[in-house]
Amino acid sequence: QARCRVNMVVWLVFSTKQTDFGAAAASAAERYRDIPYAQRTGKIDVTKRFSSICKLSRKELTAKAKAPHLELPKNLVQVIDKYIEPILGSYMCHNIDAEALRLYSQKRAEMIGHLPSESTVATHNTALNYLFRKAKALNFIEFIPKTVNDGTKGRRRPYFAYNEMHLLNANMWRYLQHSQKLLEKKGRIGVETISQKTYWIREMLRDVVLILVNTGMRPGRELLDLKWEHLSVVEQNGIESIRFSLPHSKTVRRVVIGYEPIRDVETDTR
Repeated sequence: QARCRVNMVVWLVFSTKQTDFGAAAASAAERYRDIPYAQRTGKIDVTKRFSSICKLSRKELTAKAKAPHLELPKNLVQVIDKYIEPILGSYMCHNIDAEALRLYSQKRAEMIGHLPSESTVATHNTALNYLFRKAKALNFIEFIPKTVNDGTKGRRRPYFAYNEMHLLNANMWRYLQHSQKLLEKKGRIGVETISQKTYWIREMLRDVVLILVNTGMRPGRELLDLKWEHLSVVEQNGIESIRFSLPHSKTVRRVVIGYEPIRDVETDTR
């Protein structure tokens, strides 16, 4: 075994694969002389395990995740912690090739329990490419391996049919009317009547459901971070609509339009 300092902070430990001390010393000296040349020519000068790159990148991404309007760094940290480091962490950086990535894809599907969607694989590939770029910047690899999106096509999520939406709207309206009666009723709060705060929560619930259904907005940060300044009234084809400029989104800052479409009851066409 040999050990030499690559720079002021990094030590390289490696096997000379020699049993004679003199031969081992010569091999170590040759390796030591090769390091400056490798650094000058841009070749690999230090071999590192992929787990060290994961730890370094996690620290950077965690710092970025604290900044507002950024959801992606947090998602990448989760992917690194849950999948990439457990599966690829023991590999040396320069040994991660197409075959290693194929095995990663296979083990990832086993951990999830099914083939992931294209969207999920795209997030994993983003995390992998981030790690590969970091490894190349540190001169741990010569080339960045090519990632492939082998995920399944995403399926359309379940949605409310028109008659279901009609029932939901009607029942929410009746629920609010009943809540109004409970608010005005005399008696013990929480048993025979409700508080003003409870009524406001129920009233807001109805607004939330209608906004989500009519805009396609995602429940969560897209909805919860909305302020009055993000709403405006726009006119399209002579019809006024409410425009929501979403401050936070899973992908990019986006705009959604909320409106109540007019439908023909008989043909169910807009």
